Amino acid sequence: MMKICFVDLFMDLTCSGGSMHSLDLYAATLAEAGHDVSILTFHPQRNIGFERDKKPYKIIEEPLNISSSIDLAFGVEKALKLHESDGFDVFHIHDPRLLLAGALYRRSGGKVPVVGDLNTYLFQMKNLGNSGLLSLPLSLVHSLRLSMISKHVDLLFPVSPYVREVYVKKGVEHKKLITVPDGFDFGIFQHVQTGAKKHEQKKSDSAQQKRFRLLYVGRLEKTKGVDVTIRALAILNQTQSPDAHTVEFVFNIVGEGPERANLESLANELGVSGWVKFHGFVDYASLSKLYSVSDAFVHAARWEEPFGRAIVEAMHFGLPIVAANIGAPPWVANGACVTFEPENIHGLVVGIERVYGEESLKEKLSESAFKRATEFEVEKTTSKFLEAYKLLGIGNAK
Repeated sequence: MMKICFVDLFMDLTCSGGSMHSLDLYAATLAEAGHDVSILTFHPQRNIGFERDKKPYKIIEEPLNISSSIDLAFGVEKALKLHESDGFDVFHIHDPRLLLAGALYRRSGGKVPVVGDLNTYLFQMKNLGNSGLLSLPLSLVHSLRLSMISKHVDLLFPVSPYVREVYVKKGVEHKKLITVPDGFDFGIFQHVQTGAKKHEQKKSDSAQQKRFRLLYVGRLEKTKGVDVTIRALAILNQTQSPDAHTVEFVFNIVGEGPERANLESLANELGVSGWVKFHGFVDYASLSKLYSVSDAFVHAARWEEPFGRAIVEAMHFGLPIVAANIGAPPWVANGACVTFEPENIHGLVVGIERVYGEESLKEKLSESAFKRATEFEVEKTTSKFLEAYKLLGIGNAK
């Protein structure tokens, strides 16, 4: 048994972000496997959305008054020193923003090994819009922070091989980087038929309805490329011959974000608002239904996504993936996707038409999707964590 302390700013299970739910899932899975698991948090008022006495792990609260990133780093470092005597085998930092604190703790003689997740980029990326002379001071700060983390944090867990290679190019040592993808509990979807059998049933339904249903799930931001899919939809629906066998391509969009109003305006402007539906945030029951009735999942991102949680969920339902060939999504959907160049609307149109028109390809992608999704089950993720802990020579990582 190991004594594991995850570290995050808070535990808020009312939010829609996948990170909080991943932390809850990891902590619960390890605790149910017999390990002593705690989560060290710093904003008690944000520890909401769950009943503590029903969780198999413990919540530790160390309130911090934070006015800057420097306050945050030194405040968390102090908390790690305070809890060093609690007998933890490892401090596992879940929020990458806290990795600098872990580095400071180890640099100052902290005895408990520190590991951390890398599900984002700790430096500037082009999607952030930073360029020119004004970005130089910020780039220097990011570089110094990453250098400190690379030197003093014991192990880092990039969420995909793509993220791993990005950090290697930034100077992080190969031996400190172990790829551990996001883990999933597909049990939340088991009340809905999943996988290839569901896809076979849906195939006859689609033929009767003469409708091909595209789906996107995620934040509505410029970087996500949802507008690219809407533009592709306009081409798909307006260039078909008007005969009795014409298919309607429809697009269901799940999620909220700053681009929603612009996307709605674009759909109206292109005359496709009747084929586009904005669902906003939905609960898992509604999301399960949308996955189950869809024919393909489209991920038209403009930037280097570190992972792609919704892609994995879609694959669990046997959905073929049509994804921009950038970042980690092509790896996530390995064997289950058709790719196109980012922002290439024609390429996206061709990809969707292939999935719709080539039945053998659609069936192959659907079967591969369901199999690929099983590789991201949470038990496999947490076993990788335990193997990594064991490399540090700590605890009894069984």
